[in-house]
Amino acid sequence: MPSLKICVNLAVVLMLIACAGSYDRSALTPTPENYEAFLPVGTTPDSRFFEDDSRDRLATLNAEMRKTLAQVPRGQGLNILALSGGGQHGAFGAGVLNGWADKGTRPSFDVVTGISTGALIAPFAFLGPDYDSRLKRFYTETATQDIVRLDVSGAVFGRGFLTKATPLKAAIRQELTDDLIREIAEQHRLGRQLLIGTTNIDAERPVLWNIGAIAQTDTPGARDLIRDVILASVSIPVVFQPVTIKVTNGDVQREELHVDGGLAREIFTYPYDLQMRQLLRDAGLSNQKTAFG
Repeated sequence: MPSLKICVNLAVVLMLIACAGSYDRSALTPTPENYEAFLPVGTTPDSRFFEDDSRDRLATLNAEMRKTLAQVPRGQGLNILALSGGGQHGAFGAGVLNGWADKGTRPSFDVVTGISTGALIAPFAFLGPDYDSRLKRFYTETATQDIVRLDVSGAVFGRGFLTKATPLKAAIRQELTDDLIREIAEQHRLGRQLLIGTTNIDAERPVLWNIGAIAQTDTPGARDLIRDVILASVSIPVVFQPVTIKVTNGDVQREELHVDGGLAREIFTYPYDLQMRQLLRDAGLSNQKTAFG
């Protein structure tokens, strides 16, 4: 992501946030004992997971991964691309992908994961080299003013952030078109996986979003949710305004605040408790080479 340059005394601002940035949201959010019962409005149970869920709660993701492994040709191994955080250094990752494609050795990845700036790259890497031009344009033609708008009042008056990412939200919408999201849904139906990580700051837990499953819903709300998830994953706490995501348990509606996935971890491939070894054995891939990008 392009470098962020804000001429503000961060020490003073952080002190203001410490004094005024905490406020009670307990009436708006799910309670800790029923977080798992709430899902984003208009989605299905396979749309997202808490990364620290137990094996029992990851049963749906296990089923999704079985589909992914089933489509891997025998003898070729599993290709996973895990894209980490890194702020403006995401331009390096975008450049590597472009060069890799030019060399002609870049595979079609079975699983792509992204976190923080890696979340911006992930959808394009998932869809392949035909979308590299959009990725290159974003990282070479986007200036700071195209990403954020300074909002010191957000810190001074207790809202806990320095900037609004309204321009970045518009840029994400411009590049992640409805047609592009429908293509993600089609690849998901073929068995490939695109996972994006955010941090739920209300629950203080890492979240994995199954972008392909959400895309399959094929509604305006689902497409906006995908864009919001990617925006949330790059929203550095304090610097960026958190992203609000509406959730429901079927009876009542609440809201969650999501921020940079890198707050919880800098990179991920799959949840720790996902039974990947067993899944690979069941698919006959345990003796095959597995490539991680």
